[in-house]
Amino acid sequence: MRVELEVFSGRANPVWHLDDGQVREALDRFSGRALAEPAELPDQLGFRGLVLSSDSDDPSESHLPQRFAIGAAPDSKEALSADESVDAVSWLLETSRHHVDDQIREHVMRALRGNLESRSVESKADLAPAAPCQPYHTPYNPGFWNNDPNVRTRNNCYNYAVNRRTDTFAQPGRQCGHQYTSLTCAAVRAAALCDGVRPSCDGQQRLVALVCWPGGDYHWYRYHSDGFWGHKPGQTAARNTDNSNQVIGGALNPANCNRGPYTQFCGYFWVPVGLVIR
Repeated sequence: MRVELEVFSGRANPVWHLDDGQVREALDRFSGRALAEPAELPDQLGFRGLVLSSDSDDPSESHLPQRFAIGAAPDSKEALSADESVDAVSWLLETSRHHVDDQIREHVMRALRGNLESRSVESKADLAPAAPCQPYHTPYNPGFWNNDPNVRTRNNCYNYAVNRRTDTFAQPGRQCGHQYTSLTCAAVRAAALCDGVRPSCDGQQRLVALVCWPGGDYHWYRYHSDGFWGHKPGQTAARNTDNSNQVIGGALNPANCNRGPYTQFCGYFWVPVGLVIR
């Protein structure tokens, strides 16, 4: 049985497999329960849930749905109680061995209990660039990223920010041969600049923003001509709202919106139209 922890945006989610004994425990825990569909997981940054799926034709696994989710939003149709969900997620994390580090485990359990870390308060940033340029902000078009499951699951926040579908889950620095080596603002920024992202505007370019979950992940936003910001957390749908379901526009921007565990605002940048990433 395959387990995927839905938690990251830029990086691929952690995936691991249950052994035979753990599969039997999963059957004991979840058989006969009205379990949530993966589509019911919340659209937000940070922990969204765990998706379990059968990866064999073992008849015993037919007692469970082929794919189901644990730790969904409180308003999910999932029949597990809150205490059962916490216990199930805690057990599944214990089966992950080296696939999930302590920092991510701590975030997951805190998020599940509704006690997210307090976020650093960021001051509003001035969106006006210092140097003259030709801003090229296209209308919000989430259907391009969301309607085809192959596009949605194979492209991430970096793809969305640069506005280039690669179907490779693009990573900052991969195109130029110098992918980031740590998950800090400085490292991801340097990798993106190596790809051709600019610190200031010069020519026809798109305005984007970078934030980091220190040591955990990174995330990008892109400004649209509609007057708000769009983004695409990992394999989930593109959207223009933050973790509080507020549209990211006007006084609300990537520097001060609800970003879950992505507490570090790394700055605004410019992407040349036609930039190639992979």
